[in-house]
Amino acid sequence: MGRRKNVIAPETKALDKMQADRENADQLWGDGLPFDQFRLEAKLKSRNSVTAEFMIQNGRDYHWLKAYIPHGEFEKAIKRTGVSCTWAYYCMRATDMFAKSSHGEDLELNFRQIRALTVLEKPVVDEYLGGGSLGDIPHDEVSQMTGGELEKETRRLREKLKRTESVFKEKNRQKDEQIATLELEAEECRHLSKKEMAAKKAGSELDKQLKRFNAPLQDAIFAMNQCIDIITVIQRLEEINYSQLNDFILYHTNAIAMITETFAELQGAINDIHIDKGETADA
Repeated sequence: MGRRKNVIAPETKALDKMQADRENADQLWGDGLPFDQFRLEAKLKSRNSVTAEFMIQNGRDYHWLKAYIPHGEFEKAIKRTGVSCTWAYYCMRATDMFAKSSHGEDLELNFRQIRALTVLEKPVVDEYLGGGSLGDIPHDEVSQMTGGELEKETRRLREKLKRTESVFKEKNRQKDEQIATLELEAEECRHLSKKEMAAKKAGSELDKQLKRFNAPLQDAIFAMNQCIDIITVIQRLEEINYSQLNDFILYHTNAIAMITETFAELQGAINDIHIDKGETADA
């Protein structure tokens, strides 16, 4: 009869993992004292204030608290500290982004400005913390903005970065596709007759022109979407009235009319597309 394997019960493994996670949390977020849920909640409740330093410190404690108690209990504990779950997660996000580079007291930012920065990706914020710009916002202008202004700018910057990343990926995709096509064509051309090569060349030229056509078309769509975004923004400006909005539209009436006319010409060219050899009719 063979030896019986030493099988560890799943419950024991789960407990061991929980203990390991808690010990890791003690090292990452602890303050040197044993974990005490009520002590942490009391400390968080007394410390919640409007300073960046407290926001980052609270993020550490919320991280620590979260490592020890179930999700549902964690949200209840947050509420007992006197803040919303959304605010607690802002604090945790701020800790993740700023704790290693600063403790908060030497940041020239208030809590609302820090909250605004948490919507951006960490590399963008790291560049700013290193003395660089925040995307297209000069470094020195960031701390001079009010919390509300910075929130608007970071939302705008986030959308811009997303669009830029999307355009960059699309251009890389088109470039890779073009390289692959050219490599395939080069291989195929070794076995083509002159007539076939001419036909292939014509097809390649058509593909080239189609790509040229697509690039400005996408740029036009992107530009129009930007205009729509701007209209959405100005409609939400405080103290704006209908007369000002009407003046804004009237000021751009000619440009909008030119766009309409140009679109009509493009639509006409598309509807009337035909083969044109460049020959003129006899007089």
